[in-house]
Amino acid sequence: MIETYAMSHPLFPLAKHEAAHALHGFLVGHTIHGICVTRKSAHTEITYPMSAESLTSLFASNPRLWSCELARVLGTVMVGALAEGVALYGQDAESLDGWQRAYRRCGADVADWLKLKAASFAALTSWYRHSSVSAAVMTLGERLLREGEVSEYGFQSLLSALVVQHLPEPNYPVIPPSSTRWPHTSGAAAVRRSVAVHNTMSDIGEYEERARFFATLNAEQERNIQRYRAAR
Repeated sequence: MIETYAMSHPLFPLAKHEAAHALHGFLVGHTIHGICVTRKSAHTEITYPMSAESLTSLFASNPRLWSCELARVLGTVMVGALAEGVALYGQDAESLDGWQRAYRRCGADVADWLKLKAASFAALTSWYRHSSVSAAVMTLGERLLREGEVSEYGFQSLLSALVVQHLPEPNYPVIPPSSTRWPHTSGAAAVRRSVAVHNTMSDIGEYEERARFFATLNAEQERNIQRYRAAR
């Protein structure tokens, strides 16, 4: 049961945002190093299995495998705004643009990117609509409000309390790129991991502005969740 104070707290939307980043990232195999939700900052530090710089060589070695890995990364980037019930914004939007540029450097065109992004978002929303998932995000968000800052070890402890092993995993389809446009190289591709900080809010003035906005948004967000549950 989510406490009443959490539902009305101006930071609760941001707490759900960061909780969603962390929970989704964990379930698809990304490493969560820490989460922060305070008046001064809201961010999640995540390590991905590849970087934008290493994407070209990785796709050349195995386009099907790394298109699926990229879809999982896009899901982790997009899920925060989905949990808030708002359009992608801030550093998440910049991150998505960065991955688009990396994908295009691999030889993809706009149609390839839109196809991958649409399929990733469809898989993401299908996962988030599970009542157990949205409930876990809300519960984790409440815990983050209480803790303020959570380390990698602390996050693992929170997951144990959520019985996360019973949650469904996000299921992303393999979206192979148009093979005629993809470069081919010989030899093994080096895997360079990427540490991303999803920094939702880092300035107190921005916090106050967003807090006023989100104070009027909570009711609509919860109605959306109830609609998701009723649709199942």
